[in-house]
Amino acid sequence: MCMMMCHVLLAGCSVAFVYVSKKLVDVAVAILGGRMESGALTGWAVAMVAVIFLRVLLNATKSYLQTRTDIALRNRLRYNLFNVLLHVRNEGGARHHSGDVLNRMQEDVRQVASVLAVSIPDLFGTLLQFAAAFGFLVYLDVRLAFLVVVIIPLGLAVGKYVTARIRHLTLDIRSSDSRVQAHLQESFQHLTLLQTLEYVGASTDALGDLQTGLYGKEMRRARFSVLSRIVIALAFSGGHAVAFLWGVWGISAGTVTYGMMTAFLQLVGQIQRPLMDMSAQLPAIIHATASIDRLMELEALPREEEGESVLLPAPAGVRIEDVSFAYAAAGAGAGAGVGVGVGVGVGAGSGTVSDAGAGAVPGTASGSDSASGAVPGSASGSDSVSGAVPGLGSGTGIKYGRLILDGFSYDFRPGSRTAIVGPTGVGKSTLIRLMLALLTPLKGRVSVYSLGASAASASGSPSGSGAGTDSASASGSSFGSGAGTDSASGSVVSYTASPATRCNLVYVPQGNTLFSGTVRENLLMGNPDATDEQLRSALHTAAADFVFALPNGLDTQCFESGAGLSEGQAQRIAIARALLRPGSILLLDEFSSALDAETESTLLERLTSELPDHTMIFITHRDRIIDFCDSVLRLG
Repeated sequence: MCMMMCHVLLAGCSVAFVYVSKKLVDVAVAILGGRMESGALTGWAVAMVAVIFLRVLLNATKSYLQTRTDIALRNRLRYNLFNVLLHVRNEGGARHHSGDVLNRMQEDVRQVASVLAVSIPDLFGTLLQFAAAFGFLVYLDVRLAFLVVVIIPLGLAVGKYVTARIRHLTLDIRSSDSRVQAHLQESFQHLTLLQTLEYVGASTDALGDLQTGLYGKEMRRARFSVLSRIVIALAFSGGHAVAFLWGVWGISAGTVTYGMMTAFLQLVGQIQRPLMDMSAQLPAIIHATASIDRLMELEALPREEEGESVLLPAPAGVRIEDVSFAYAAAGAGAGAGVGVGVGVGVGAGSGTVSDAGAGAVPGTASGSDSASGAVPGSASGSDSVSGAVPGLGSGTGIKYGRLILDGFSYDFRPGSRTAIVGPTGVGKSTLIRLMLALLTPLKGRVSVYSLGASAASASGSPSGSGAGTDSASASGSSFGSGAGTDSASGSVVSYTASPATRCNLVYVPQGNTLFSGTVRENLLMGNPDATDEQLRSALHTAAADFVFALPNGLDTQCFESGAGLSEGQAQRIAIARALLRPGSILLLDEFSSALDAETESTLLERLTSELPDHTMIFITHRDRIIDFCDSVLRLG
């Protein structure tokens, strides 16, 4: 509102300046002719100084308000977009490269904020100045006013043609700019790899090619903009010449005073300058429409369901029932049709169980197991597929690649320790993502359950938004290897896996997942309210006591991707961070890959002794961890 008021006052000041200028010239001519006293100039001179001072003050105020609004809008847009992206539903593949997303959050947000805070208010002010100047010119000479305005359609016709071309070019430029951003980001992220592969020169050349393409598109847009401005400027210069000649003719005829001549020239400038300003503002607004389209693409991404977290009492388990899953593909894949065979072995002790699934023939089902306690059929393999998933997603327009899981069932019982093993690409990480509700099965059900107790939530409610609660009798359950029996209540409290049940799972992914900041700040991501004692306890359980020997202890700085720490140290800090989470189901994906045998043994012993009421699910290829588990799930 304040900014709009500034524009209104500025338009008034512009007309007032023309009027005062006219009066000053007419008074000066009258004094020269002896018709007025020289003192008559003083009042109008003071008025001119006042108008100039007010214009300077209003322009400064407008600039300050625009800057403040621009910064606030940019921060708000980026904040809202960041919040949207953190809640996007993961459907198995990134829709946009992270470099492209960053480019949109920076450059496109800047373009949109600038147009909303600066260009559109300036356009409003420009229209006001045009209207005020045109009205005053009509008051002085209506014929000249309409003669000048007749030239406007020429500029508008050129602008309309250029608008569509510039917008198309801008979309191409934004896409090319995103590719440059993505290349830079990946190159810096994998700098060590580029150096060791001796690929630095090739990567630099690739950047040069990308920038050459971007340069060509930007120059083509610049040529269109310059050409359009030349045509518009010629048209408007013609209007200025018309006003000048009209005034000269009027002076010679005695119908126009010198003051009116001055006013004509100023008013024509104030009529045509706003139109020139609009021709300059037009490309910025066009660029912003392209940026708005790109931001709306991100806004339209499907979001996870939101609701109150549902925390089940420890220990909780995960049940997978007849689940099929395949990742979305651009087309009906052209793969060789390799299915997934699954075998399950449940041992009575800590030893591994020999299992036919490890040597399953691709495309055939496996799962027969002679081990004591094994449940035939509790995990079933997929039929062979030919790249597409028949009968799934029909009518949705979504095409899928090969089946990763097909009719798969398994029960990760509360308090159990299970190792998931199998060759790369067989679906181990996919299984974890399904448990975390980061992926949604095409059919079947993944549920988190607890025996004989009600779930708790932040408000004490036993259910969360869309959690899909159901209470099943344990005595009537015939699922797989059995959910177990609760002698106290005889019931199982179960919730379909969703973002609301994610609080029950403690996930430690592969690799180095530390953020820039101190060790303390990284740990507090697991529990922002954790005390120093809780931090120490989590570090001890994760065999990360070395932190206390660091020069600054918990306040030791971790650089990007944990630089400054060894892989094993960073891995243990990440484990400690996860242990601060409230859930009782540990999902550990190659969590000890960077640890030596002694440290790994210490870590496993502490997990067993200090977390007796936790369910542990390991993705691993290490024999020591397989021996540590009481169940082995073999995929492949």
